[in-house]
Amino acid sequence: MQGAGDADSGPKVPHFDVVLRGYNQRQVNERVTRLTYDLRTAASSRDEAQTQVRKLSETLGGLQRELADTRERLHRLSLKPNSTEGMTERVRLMMQLAEEEIAEFKRQADEWGKATRSAAEQYAAKTRGEADSYSAEVRQKADEYDRSVRAEAEAYAKKLRAQHEQITEELKQRREELEVKYTQHHDELDTEYDGLRKKLAAEHDELMAKSRADIERAVAANEERMTELALEAEAERARLAEEAAAARDADRVTFEQELAAEKAAAQQAIKAEEDRIARLDAEAAKQRDALLAEHNKQLEAEKAEAAALIKAEEDRIARLDAEAAKQRDALRAKHDEELAAEKAAAQELIKAEEERVAKLDADAAKQREALKAALDKELAEQKATAQAAIKAEEDRIAQLDADSAKLREELDAESERRRAEAERTTEEKVAKLVSEAQAAAEKLHNDARTKAEALTADADRRMAEVTAREQAAEKHGKSMTEKLSAMFSALEEARSHFGLGESVEEKPAESVEEKPAQDKSSQDKSGQRSPAQAGSNRR
Repeated sequence: MQGAGDADSGPKVPHFDVVLRGYNQRQVNERVTRLTYDLRTAASSRDEAQTQVRKLSETLGGLQRELADTRERLHRLSLKPNSTEGMTERVRLMMQLAEEEIAEFKRQADEWGKATRSAAEQYAAKTRGEADSYSAEVRQKADEYDRSVRAEAEAYAKKLRAQHEQITEELKQRREELEVKYTQHHDELDTEYDGLRKKLAAEHDELMAKSRADIERAVAANEERMTELALEAEAERARLAEEAAAARDADRVTFEQELAAEKAAAQQAIKAEEDRIARLDAEAAKQRDALLAEHNKQLEAEKAEAAALIKAEEDRIARLDAEAAKQRDALRAKHDEELAAEKAAAQELIKAEEERVAKLDADAAKQREALKAALDKELAEQKATAQAAIKAEEDRIAQLDADSAKLREELDAESERRRAEAERTTEEKVAKLVSEAQAAAEKLHNDARTKAEALTADADRRMAEVTAREQAAEKHGKSMTEKLSAMFSALEEARSHFGLGESVEEKPAESVEEKPAQDKSSQDKSGQRSPAQAGSNRR
């Protein structure tokens, strides 16, 4: 009985740390529970066998004492076998012995029946209690396992959601940074383009204003000179009146036509430059719209990918919940089946014990008639049987101890293997998650670098276009300068054509020659300053 108390007081099911995707806890718990139940049953059987051996030893001692008393009485009777007293005493002793034996057999049969019934009832109550406690324990463990699995699934889902939110936030921040950089770069390019455009327009307006002023000054000087020439040549008009007037009118018409042609060419050049600037503005707006459309398309694709990741994680969490519910239902169904089987076995055992008690009662009635003749033989056989039973029980107890030790070793080995497998699975999963996170970060880095390179290439292309426009404007300025120089040369030729003397024409000629030179130097200075300013804008 001490062994049974030790077996019941010990832990019924060893504790295993629950890990995700490790061993199948239900199978291991069933194996451990079955082994623990077998060990407890073996210990209980051993204690019952020891108790039965102790009772049989006590019964054997009482029977041996009774046998000694009976032999002593028979010895006294054998001394005077033929006397009436001896015969009467023998008959009385035989009758007394028969009655005592019958009473003893009846008492033993009643005690044996009561003990057997009580043992059967105790065993049934114990079996029911163990079944109920085992059922409650299994239900409790199933609920705990369900809660732990659900908690792990929720924690894992929460972790995945946090990681997804972190990645989404990082992508959002990265996108905002790229948008800010793109906006800044785009604003800088627009500002630089507007500055260059305004600068070119200002230089163009300044150049046109200077050209108009020079033309007007030249026209005014020409008209003044023409007036002076008219006044100086009035004395000679008598002789050359008609010829000079005709020639002067023809030259004046020719000069005015050339001057009008130059003005029309200048206006056409101005209009062409304005049209080209308008086309460049339209192309820049079109490119800006295309870049914005492409960026919006990339943002939509990233949003769709993030939504797909969220849906996949939610589906995985739902599958985990369904698997946990399925395992819980299977565990409960199996436990109910085992409990029903144990109850049926207990009922069958009770029925068998009742049948055995009835059979023992019948056998006791039969044995009372033949017990006197076979008392010595029965005692010897009972002694041999008791010794054999004691030896068999000792062997069985030793075998049970060996089996229990072997089962403990197997259980420890199985637990160690499951723990190693769970650790390996966890490490593989962690490594996989780390590699996936590194791949995602590398992809984001490559995408950002590609976008940055594209923006840099676009900025370089625009700078090249601005530089080309500056060169075209500078070339146009040089062309206008050459045209003005040609126009001043034409004016000089006209002046020399209408001139009358070197002394009269010397000062105006010098003034006219100085003006184009000054205008040309100013134009060269402005042409030299424009690239420098453009370079500062580019910087």
